Amino acid sequence: MIIKIGKFNFVSENKEEFRLFQDNSYSMFSYFYMDGKEDTLYVHSRSDFDKENKEYYKFEQELLKRYYILEYSSLIHNRIQKFISDKTFEIFKNNNYSSYELYKDISIRKLQSLDTDIKCSLSYNTKINFNTSKLVYALDNGDSIIFDPYTEEIHNLEELYKKGLFDNEIKAGLILKEIQHKKAPKFILKLAEINTFLKEKKNVNLIFNDGNKIKTEAELDEIFNIYGKKISLHSSNELENLNAVTFNKSEVTINSEDFSDIEKQIIRTTEDIILHKVDQLKEELKDKFDKYRNETEYYMPDTIKECIERITTLEKNNFKIEQEQEKEKYPGWYSKEFTNLWQDYERIKTLENIDNLEDIKDEAIKTEDEELKKIYYMFGGEEDEESEEL
Repeated sequence: MIIKIGKFNFVSENKEEFRLFQDNSYSMFSYFYMDGKEDTLYVHSRSDFDKENKEYYKFEQELLKRYYILEYSSLIHNRIQKFISDKTFEIFKNNNYSSYELYKDISIRKLQSLDTDIKCSLSYNTKINFNTSKLVYALDNGDSIIFDPYTEEIHNLEELYKKGLFDNEIKAGLILKEIQHKKAPKFILKLAEINTFLKEKKNVNLIFNDGNKIKTEAELDEIFNIYGKKISLHSSNELENLNAVTFNKSEVTINSEDFSDIEKQIIRTTEDIILHKVDQLKEELKDKFDKYRNETEYYMPDTIKECIERITTLEKNNFKIEQEQEKEKYPGWYSKEFTNLWQDYERIKTLENIDNLEDIKDEAIKTEDEELKKIYYMFGGEEDEESEEL
């Protein structure tokens, strides 16, 4: 039987397969074709069409004779994966990313799962919008992937990318490309080399400069650990003394210098230096805020951002209140010390939005920050001409 709704024509043996909801969409359906594309049958899974027991799947065998079967779930997945792959290549080719952002939170587990992490995996409900004749993947985060059965394209992937939906997959892809092109930091290249060496092995030996040998599982996270931008061994031995990872007569030699100064290895550009400084200032501000919050006898929101939003809303509301009406009083924690924290917060926001050397110069003058002055000079500032002004 065929159930027609809008431009969708649902093909089914059983009318009760469909359940219509108030949001004008179907939550459950199997096979359909579109008006004007009567030769193509869209199916969520074509497994029943490919099963060997053709007698049990007679309905699917009949459909095979009449339609070209297109598994739309695979098509949508492939479109998304190609978009991610193309976007990753474009970003890498144009060097349009920050090395510091790429590696600042790297872990051994992340390095081990790069090949998996580049593959997009989404949780969604499949629906149909009959008004627009589109297939909709309603994602758990509130976004939607909109597939056009006529063009067989997804038209809102760029919009979803700008909202950060594919950030994790692209980040994993960029790290893989940096490894493949030998552009990654030394510690990443060495860990990647060791990880490849460990594949399809059960155990390996760690050989140390003093002749000591330790047998361990052939898993990267059973050998190394990254914590606080420092690499160490899981064993009680010092990484500086590790000479090689061996299996039978093959080995990967270790130069401990490859694992030193991780922070310096991942900072390459002015942007990286600024991002690193912003993270440092955020950590310092969080410590100062937590200390102030613990010391005050008044109730305070949990974060400085929430505190600022509270004061900003209060002042906006008070501004609208006429003179004779009683205005809301400032909370007890709103003090000179808090306004100093607020200034630090605004300074961080300014640094996050710095675009060029002149912005760095302006901020260095305003804050008299010696580190920002050094950054300005390091990346092209005219030290002789500007030294008195700075």
